[in-house]
Amino acid sequence: MADRTDEEIKAAERKAVADAISAEHDAAKKRLEVEAAERNAIKDLLADLSGVDHGSLTVPDSSTVFQSLLGSRALADAAAKVAPIVAGKLKNGAKVLVLTDLNLAGRDLSYRSVIDQLKQLTTLTSTYPDAPQENKGIDDVRMIDGVTGVATAAAKLLPGLLSLISARRTITNTSGTADDDVAAIAVAGALASTNKQVVVLDKARLIEADGAAQTAWTDLRTACDGLAEKLKAAPESSATKGWLAGGNELLKKAEAVLSAMVASDGAEPSALAKASLQEALHDAGGFDAVLVVKGGATSSSQVVDDRPLLMKDKISLVSTATVSYVLIDHKNGGRVLAGGLAVGEAQLHGVLGDELLPTTPQQEPVHDHTDPMEHGLGGAGPS
Repeated sequence: MADRTDEEIKAAERKAVADAISAEHDAAKKRLEVEAAERNAIKDLLADLSGVDHGSLTVPDSSTVFQSLLGSRALADAAAKVAPIVAGKLKNGAKVLVLTDLNLAGRDLSYRSVIDQLKQLTTLTSTYPDAPQENKGIDDVRMIDGVTGVATAAAKLLPGLLSLISARRTITNTSGTADDDVAAIAVAGALASTNKQVVVLDKARLIEADGAAQTAWTDLRTACDGLAEKLKAAPESSATKGWLAGGNELLKKAEAVLSAMVASDGAEPSALAKASLQEALHDAGGFDAVLVVKGGATSSSQVVDDRPLLMKDKISLVSTATVSYVLIDHKNGGRVLAGGLAVGEAQLHGVLGDELLPTTPQQEPVHDHTDPMEHGLGGAGPS
């Protein structure tokens, strides 16, 4: 074999170099592919945190958490501050009526008006004259004129009496105000827990015995029965025609009053029941004092510490509730024995995700706008 020429040797060298470069390039490409495969494998094992909103916490603007719970505790705290003040103004064993109506004069006026007008209607019904005779003389004519006068008097009397029976109430719901009934129940419960006085809640009491109101209604019932018998026994004639018409009209209206007096819509007691309950304030052995309670303003504040990821968010809440009250000696011209505004508070502090326990601050004395009494009211001895 002849020796290769210089040109052939150089060509072979260039090819060897090119093959080496190509082999190195292929090796580098394979290393990159292996590294890419390794990165993909590691990526599949890790969670994708790109969509995480670090430290994000959403709290609604319209309400706070545990609003009802803390609000109730704040109201109970306010009631607990009222109880010792009221108890300190009364003797042991005193009987106190807790109600939410400040208009005691209006309640009393309705009570008296119901009794007075029931008595007037009973008089008109029970004294209705006997049937006229067939041969009318001058006395019979006067009697018929008297019947007309009775009917006219009844017609004037009945609208006023029925207006007393008709319900006149306005219900107003105000945001941020404690319900009067709930406030009264809370104060009554706190006062009863002192075990010093006999506490009665106005809307939860029963009619203990027949009084003037019940008697007036029964008397009218008896008068109506008597008039009905009188009308039934009278003969129909030209002489009794007007007499019967007047008597039946009077009886019809009196019966309507009797029914309306005991009617109730379920939400409110009947007019007769209201009058009977109001009568207890005038009984010698009745209540020694009246405690009027009204629910006041409520508020709730919330602070949330929105902390970074992996750190728990802190929360602080404060709720307050106010209760106004006035203790009245209703048997002594409505003398005010005590009154004021109690503010209750409930707090909650903790970490979201952990157990949260509400707390009530230690009770503080409530400002009392009356001078202290040397002796309490009612009962058998000083408290």
